[in-house]
Amino acid sequence: MSNSPTRPTPNPHIPEHLPADVKWGFTCHGLNQLRHHCHWIAVGRGFTQAFLDRHWPGLKLGDAMALAKQAGVWKRDRQHFTNLAVAKRVKEFHILHDGSTRVVKFTNAELNATATKPS
Repeated sequence: MSNSPTRPTPNPHIPEHLPADVKWGFTCHGLNQLRHHCHWIAVGRGFTQAFLDRHWPGLKLGDAMALAKQAGVWKRDRQHFTNLAVAKRVKEFHILHDGSTRVVKFTNAELNATATKPS
């Protein structure tokens, strides 16, 4: 056993490096988890708000979903109970301090690299 400090693992829900104008940032994984927590059982039992408070303190589910929809983050997908999926090119979603939003998209090279990776 070593006494050296271990580097904290990055939070997969939030981008590692966010510009100063960002209040709340989401990775694709974070967006998928947000969508997952839209279920009425999770909402009714308080799991959803606890999840939001842990990763995006002060954010409400309805606000996050509405802003993401308005920004074009979601596409129709009948495979999920919400009928939503993260659009293919969305890499990150940012909600800025002034209430506006920003979508960071994957480059063609990034999309091609993930498509050609062996499983």
